[in-house]
Amino acid sequence: MDADNPGLQFGVLGLVAGVGGLAFGFMVRQLHALASALERHASAEQTAQALLKQMHSILTTAPVGIAFTRFRRFEIISTRWAGMMGYSEAELLAMPTHQLFADVTSYETLGPKVAQAFADRRVFSEEFEFRRKDGSSFWGRLQGSPVDEDDASSGTTWILMDVTHERDARERLSWMATHDALTGLLNRAAFETMVANRLKHRPMSLPAALLYIDIDHFKSINDTHGHAAGDQVLIGVADILRAGVRSSDTVARLGGDEFAVLLMGCDGAAAARIAEQIRQNVESKIFTFDQDTRQAAVSLGVAEFDEWTVDVPTAMQAADVALYKAKKSGRNKVRTSGFSDLDETSSSGQGAGDGLGLEGLENI
Repeated sequence: MDADNPGLQFGVLGLVAGVGGLAFGFMVRQLHALASALERHASAEQTAQALLKQMHSILTTAPVGIAFTRFRRFEIISTRWAGMMGYSEAELLAMPTHQLFADVTSYETLGPKVAQAFADRRVFSEEFEFRRKDGSSFWGRLQGSPVDEDDASSGTTWILMDVTHERDARERLSWMATHDALTGLLNRAAFETMVANRLKHRPMSLPAALLYIDIDHFKSINDTHGHAAGDQVLIGVADILRAGVRSSDTVARLGGDEFAVLLMGCDGAAAARIAEQIRQNVESKIFTFDQDTRQAAVSLGVAEFDEWTVDVPTAMQAADVALYKAKKSGRNKVRTSGFSDLDETSSSGQGAGDGLGLEGLENI
């Protein structure tokens, strides 16, 4: 720099000062931006830490099981999920998800169902039986939702609720709707549905036969020994009926002291032999009421299905007519009836369901 030229010196210094001012301003702006970024980062970290604390609180206190899976492995497990399964969280994180299902078939059906639900943009929800570490099982409702609907690799969030008690309650209600509470046999409505199903599949469902059973002098048992004794006889007869037929047959209590049996693969002759064996088994059973003992007896009507058995009322009426014959002939008997007997019975006014039927014979 020329020392003898003060103007040039001041000009250069001015230029340097100007360039320095620009650099300093840039640095200040960069520092401000960095400080702002650090502040946002710190805020994000604080937010992330707060979210992690909230997530941990949910995973440890939620009353339902929560899990996150990816590629059929657990990545996150809640305390409740682990408790329901009887495993530690570490054990669950180390095992494949299929090991928690009670059977392989249920697990194999899970994948396609989940895929379809997610494709439909809806939450998957279904009940499965799960197996605990100790080998016991429970029913759980499993609900799942994808983390990202457009990215299958993002994983799935699951919620699991133990619905064993709710399921048991539903099954009890369903059972009560179709069964007699005292004897455990099917009730009339369920039995008539079974008969209708058999008739619908004729002629493949033939041969088949229907038994009607009525306890003789049942009213006198109730009157003499009380209703508890009557219940004991009803239960005893129901047990004999169950034991006297095959698992493919159907036994029902129609109401009061009336029972029915649907015999599959039986023609009229075979059904009559089964009915006679039932009659003998009931006759030989001794019932004890307090200090008293008593035998019971039953009358049985047999009707074989044929091409004229067009509907449930026709089938039931034919067996009813046969039962009427057994009652009228002195009780403790087996009688058969063909569907050709229905016209004759109708014209004479006889039948177990009318005033000249079983009700009129009750005291014989």
